[in-house]
Parts: sequence; structure tokens; C-alpha cells
Amino acid sequence: MKTFNLTILVLLISISAFSRQSPEKHHVSVKSVKREVFYFKVDNEFLGATVNVYDKKGILIATEKAARRKNIIDFFHYEAGVYTIVITKGVLVEEFECMYGIR
Repeated sequence: MKTFNLTILVLLISISAFSRQSPEKHHVSVKSVKREVFYFKVDNEFLGATVNVYDKKGILIATEKAARRKNIIDFFHYEAGVYTIVITKGVLVEEFECMYGIR
């Protein structure tokens, strides 16, 4: 019985320690996804990040650098569909999925 109680105590301490850790920091915040525009903001440490846009088949259709904190990707000239936006800086990766022109 003592072994069982000790196991439960260790488990509870482990759960408590994990719950106090801060959540993963996000370096990109999406401001708007309206009217065929994906508007996002990066924090200072993500300036210069590579921004890749993939279509629903996973084909790279556009790439650019996040040269400013506020950035816009305009999907007006792209076909309606689902797109994946991957923003990478070193080993840090932020990924977003958006849908445009589909009613």
C-alpha cells in the first residue's frame, strides 16, 4: 500500500510541475483573415522570418520575408481554396490554415 501511495504522490507532483510551466510563446498573431487578405503581425525576434504559402496539395505557391512587424498576404489573384501559411525563423515554426473564396 505504501508503494501505491508513493506512486500517486509522485504522479501528483509531476502533474503540478507541468501545469505551472508557461504555455509555448507565439511569435505571430493573426489580426484578420477577411476579404482574401491574411493580415498578421510578428514580434521583433521573428523579423526576417521566411513566410511560405502552400496550396491544398502542399505545393509552394509563394515565399517572402517578414521584413516588417505588420504583414499582409493578398489572396485576391489566387484560386479559391484552402491555403497553409508557414512562418519559420531558425527552429521556430508557426503554421496557419485559411480558406478563401469558398462559400
